[in-house]
Amino acid sequence: EPPSSLRLERFAEGMSVQIMHVGPENEEARATMARLHDEFLPRHDLVTNGHHHEIYLSDPKRVAPEKLRTVLRQPVARREGTTGDVSSVPPPTGHAMR
Repeated sequence: EPPSSLRLERFAEGMSVQIMHVGPENEEARATMARLHDEFLPRHDLVTNGHHHEIYLSDPKRVAPEKLRTVLRQPVARREGTTGDVSSVPPPTGHAMR
């Protein structure tokens, strides 16, 4: 029986930025999200457009903590008065998409 707190939600988030985090959820993952908000978004004339969320690709019961894969995703919108294509913008410095 699933927990009563479990719910199904549909997201129609539109444009988003995302980065793959490999490893356990920890300070490094939180620091990556902070850099995305504080550096990446402003540099590319983007603003948040909803709450960030995480997509867990690995089962923590079957995968070693250092190999867990999680997509960190933030819905965004272009800052008012700006235009441009961000489809091929590289990730924040020091991070790589995997």
